[in-house]
Amino acid sequence: MVKNRLSGQTIAIIILSVLLLLTACFGGVYAYYSTNTSKVSGRIVMANLNINLQAGIGESASSEILVSNGVFVPGQPLENTPLVVVNESNTPIYLSIIYKVNASNIETGEPLENYDDTNPLIDIGIDDDSLWYDYLFVTTGEDGQEDRYRCLITKTPQYPTETNEYITVIEENALSIPRTWGDEFQNMQISFLFQAYAIGSNTFTFSSEDTIDFRCQEIMTAIYEAYEGKINI
Repeated sequence: MVKNRLSGQTIAIIILSVLLLLTACFGGVYAYYSTNTSKVSGRIVMANLNINLQAGIGESASSEILVSNGVFVPGQPLENTPLVVVNESNTPIYLSIIYKVNASNIETGEPLENYDDTNPLIDIGIDDDSLWYDYLFVTTGEDGQEDRYRCLITKTPQYPTETNEYITVIEENALSIPRTWGDEFQNMQISFLFQAYAIGSNTFTFSSEDTIDFRCQEIMTAIYEAYEGKINI
């Protein structure tokens, strides 16, 4: 029987071949995982939101509806100046007009507080075809207290207005006291304050199944959070 023996040279060749093979394999894996691409950069332009609520200007930069002197009862139209918004944004927006009713006793000057706001506090002739929806936004602030705002919110996105054009919030002589006002408003001097806010409509992805109340809640929540709960009027 002939015994085949591997010479030292043969063993050395085999070892070098194995090492070469391992180097090729692991070197390929290392190259694969360390591959990178050339840098890709991009740039976006943030939208500009610019609105102007036009009427008499109050101390807090909010707008005041001016009403002629007189004595009025719920349901009676007031002789008011119009309230309009000029939209100079470069993107479609939802508008929210937060409003407040201030009432004080004619004789004592004491303000009326904690009145019922579950129903609209103004009547501007809103119906199903109106641009606006009167909504009560209720949330909890960082201090744990409940914040409540009555607001008029656009049902659809609003696009920039052309020169000398505007979005009407309240027509001239179209404001009236709601019939839901109770006896607590008797013998009171009344004033109305309005503050406009805007948010890009592309922020939201509403579906046709979303209710108007759901949309208003989402819009007002986004505005409230954007201002860190510091919505003043």
